[in-house]
Amino acid sequence: MKKSQLALVLGAIILVALLYQLPKALVKGKQSPNIQSDSTSTAGPLPSSEMGLQDKILVSDLTKKLNSVSNPQKKLNFADSLAGLYRKVHKFDSAAYFSEMAVSLEPSEKRKVQAAKDYFEAYQFTEGDSKQNFYNSAQRLLKEVLEKNPSNHDAKVDLALTYMSSESPMQGISLLREVVKENPKHENAVYQLGILSMQSGQYDKAVSRFEELLKINSNHVLGNLYLGVSYLKSGDEKNARVFLEKAKKMDNDPEFQASVESYLNELK
Repeated sequence: MKKSQLALVLGAIILVALLYQLPKALVKGKQSPNIQSDSTSTAGPLPSSEMGLQDKILVSDLTKKLNSVSNPQKKLNFADSLAGLYRKVHKFDSAAYFSEMAVSLEPSEKRKVQAAKDYFEAYQFTEGDSKQNFYNSAQRLLKEVLEKNPSNHDAKVDLALTYMSSESPMQGISLLREVVKENPKHENAVYQLGILSMQSGQYDKAVSRFEELLKINSNHVLGNLYLGVSYLKSGDEKNARVFLEKAKKMDNDPEFQASVESYLNELK
């Protein structure tokens, strides 16, 4: 279980429930790179100070190779590898830099969605002038995907989540409802609508959403947890205990265990 997911449990559901797959660590003390789409530009980000020595060496080596080759496929491979390394240590501004470079070399739908995710992660944990640029880049890429393929429900949910963190949350809600209407079994869309119901205090509706989610995926850890919490807030302590205890058995992370236990302690 990611710490990001645990953040949803630890007394901050209202603030963070609409943010998907959050990074484990805040990007601190690091200059955000100036993202460029020109595949021939020199790679800008430096190795993260939080990387292990082996990863630093690997990043340095890959960066040199990226800047020295002209073969597009080789540049693409190096850019992918660098994006993955930065993503692993949750330096999403740097991951986005290389993801965007990969998009410029091969503008596939999958690559655009991944780059958008990296940009959105960077947006969530960046302050200053780059923040809005990251947000705009995430939306730009997702809109490009949806213009060519309106049926890409994953991209539509991702776009909805960007709106949910902006001053236009209703656009996000509308997109999520569109997805569920077109694909009632879209796991992430149903999950996010359940979170929205919790956020607005509509726990009966949240129960329905999370019950539907568990029909789609009975092993959804947070789905089980939030169904239990929704039952608890609705006054159904019997069912709350069932799903809270089920969730507790699904993840051994100590923070997660403590969080579930705190909800169980609310039961009589």
